Amino acid sequence: MIRDSSVCGVSSESSNHLFIRCPLAVALWESVFSAFQLCISVDTWSSFFSQAMSVSFSDQVHVLWKIDIHADIWSVWFARNQWIFESKTMDFRSALSFVWRAVSDANRLEIGCMRNCVDDLLILHRFDLHGRPARALVIKSVIWSPPAPGWTKVNIDGAALSSPGAGGCRGIFHNCRAFVKGCFVVPLDHVFAFEAELRIASIAINFAWQNGWHRIWLESDSSYMVQLLSSRSE
Repeated sequence: MIRDSSVCGVSSESSNHLFIRCPLAVALWESVFSAFQLCISVDTWSSFFSQAMSVSFSDQVHVLWKIDIHADIWSVWFARNQWIFESKTMDFRSALSFVWRAVSDANRLEIGCMRNCVDDLLILHRFDLHGRPARALVIKSVIWSPPAPGWTKVNIDGAALSSPGAGGCRGIFHNCRAFVKGCFVVPLDHVFAFEAELRIASIAINFAWQNGWHRIWLESDSSYMVQLLSSRSE
């Protein structure tokens, strides 16, 4: 938002007035909050600065946010000194232009990566900057194969939020032509992760049997569950 704001000329030297209530500061903070999609209370300078420094962003955006905060403070302080010592007025457009340049220069440091989310993309787009997505630690090629004719393949997955914690499981059935024959999602109470994996195997087998799919190929990412079902112990 562009508005005609500058240092108000009040002789008060308090940080609350200079960095919070002065028209130039108000206009700069509104622009900053809009760019970073934030809503921060500006009652007092100390509480505002504490909130501003505790905001959580991705590594890349967090660097830009800190630079933006310090650039805003410097702009207001510089405008105040220009008015007092040189009788010059620094308008809002000039102050905002300096802040935007500081943020753009900071992004060239290439510190940290963005999150792969819409929020980060929108923030970076406001400053006309490119994001730095995190590189995948390991890239594996995974090929899904359909079952043989007459068979039904079920891919299952179970998980728990903690150990133990609220869990859930899901499965999806395909025929030999890779067409979906059915699927399910089941919430679970407090379970361990391996319990969730075992429960979904049982649920998938019962689901297939009830639907007359007696030749099934069970596929899971749990090696423990696969080994347990493949064992021949008494």
